[in-house]
Amino acid sequence: LMKQDEIRKILKGNMAFSTLEDRELEELLPYFSEHNYRLGELIVRQGYPSGGYYIIVSGKARVVDIEKKDNLTLALLKKGDGFGEYSLLTAQPAAATVRASGRLQLIRLSESDFKTLIKTNPSIKTTFQKVIQRHEHFNSLKRLTIFSELQSDEINLLLDILETVELNKGDFLFRENDSGDAAYVVHSGKIRILSEENNKTLSIEREGGLIGEIALIKDQPRMASALAMENTRLYKLNRIAFQEVLPRIQNKVESIITNRMLKYKAFTRDKAKASETDELQFIRETHRIPYAWYKRSISSVRVNLPSLAPLACVEMILYACHRPM
Repeated sequence: LMKQDEIRKILKGNMAFSTLEDRELEELLPYFSEHNYRLGELIVRQGYPSGGYYIIVSGKARVVDIEKKDNLTLALLKKGDGFGEYSLLTAQPAAATVRASGRLQLIRLSESDFKTLIKTNPSIKTTFQKVIQRHEHFNSLKRLTIFSELQSDEINLLLDILETVELNKGDFLFRENDSGDAAYVVHSGKIRILSEENNKTLSIEREGGLIGEIALIKDQPRMASALAMENTRLYKLNRIAFQEVLPRIQNKVESIITNRMLKYKAFTRDKAKASETDELQFIRETHRIPYAWYKRSISSVRVNLPSLAPLACVEMILYACHRPM
C-alpha cells in the first residue's frame, strides 16, 4: 500500500490540488484509495459515468474516442495527470474511454467524496471547471482531421495561440478579395463558401472544415467569400503561428490547399448550367456485390459536375488510403 507521504506528493503535483494548504491536503488523504491495472484494462468507459476522480501515480493511461474510426487516441496521460472530473461535475457520461497502457497505479476519489470536496472547497470546483473547459477544447481539436496527428504538447501549444470567433447566421467571416492572414477551423455550425461575382456556392464547410487556408502560405486576396449559414463557432489560426509554431501540419494543409484550388478552378471553368446554390459534391458510395467470393463491395465517387471527374479519381485513391480530400 502507498504511504500517505506518497499520496501527498502526488496531490501536490496535480493541477486541481496544487494550491491547497498542507492542512487541507492532510484532510483529503484518507479519502483516496489505491488501484492497480494491467495493460489494456478498462478504467472509464465512454458513454458511462466515470465513477470517481483518478490521479495517476505511476505508468500511463490512454484516452480514446471509441466512436471515431480506428479508436482515435486523444491523449496519453502520465504521472500526476487526473481524469474523470467531467462526468462528476456535469452529471454527464464520460466523453472518452480510458485504458491502461501498461502496468498502472492510480489513486481514486469516489463520486460522493468528490462532491463533498467541491462543496467545501469552492476554489477546487473553479479549478476543475477550468480544467474541463481546456479538455473540451483539446478534445475538439484532436478530433479534427487536420490536427489529429499532433502530439499532446503540440495541441496544448495550439490551444494557447488559437483565437475563437463567433458568428451569427448571415454574418460574413470574410469577403471575396479581402486581404487574408489567417485560416479558420469550424468548431460548430456551417459556413457557405461562395463566389459573390456569380453567386455560386463552392462548398459548405461543417465541423472540422478548414477555411481560408491559402492565407497560411500565400499573401493574396481571398478567392471567395465565407458566410455563416447558422450560428457558428470557429478557431482562428494566423499565418505567423502556423509557420513558426506548427510546421508538422504544413504538408497536410498544403495538400488541402492544392485540392481546394483544383476544385475551385474546375468549378469556375465548368460551363454546365447550375442553380445559384449548387455546390461541389464528392459523394462516396459503396455498392454491394452479391455472391462475390473475392470482395463483397466496391466503392465509387459520384460528382455533380463533369469537369470534376478527374478529381473524383483522386478522391477514390485518397479514400482507399484513408486520406480523403
